[in-house]
Amino acid sequence: ASSDPIAEALTRYGTIGLQTRRRTVQRLVADDGITYGGGHGDTGARPWLLDPLPLVLGADEWARLERGLDQRARLLDALFTDLLGPRRVLTERILPAELVAGHAGFLPPAHGIDLPGGRKLPLIATDLARSVDGEWLVVSDRTQAPSGAGYAIANRRIISRAMESIH
Repeated sequence: ASSDPIAEALTRYGTIGLQTRRRTVQRLVADDGITYGGGHGDTGARPWLLDPLPLVLGADEWARLERGLDQRARLLDALFTDLLGPRRVLTERILPAELVAGHAGFLPPAHGIDLPGGRKLPLIATDLARSVDGEWLVVSDRTQAPSGAGYAIANRRIISRAMESIH
């Protein structure tokens, strides 16, 4: 017997069982009204897409991704901290001031705010995709409201119901 619970479940479910679980996931997402988009001039809310099968990464691949994502999160936090305070990235022309001042989310009154704690961006999400060469690429970063945490909780709840025998 395999020690891999995902492989065991796939064998046990078979094609029909997996299709049934995919429909169950879609129904649970719809029943809960989980959507994305619909804000900031978007064309409207779209159903949240959730695959019942997890993407399994090896420990080495995850360790490499984790290091890169941590580095990226620290960079974004340092950039945000600088923009709240000394704005060296603007005064030293590392970034053009128009890029920041022209952004719809720019809030001039936020300059000088000293947020408590070590990190100023408590939640950072990075959307990834694989290139045709198999390399990971950053699609986007999200630093605004912590909706991603809500999606993660919903994903876990739905998948645990649809794929109940995978632990």
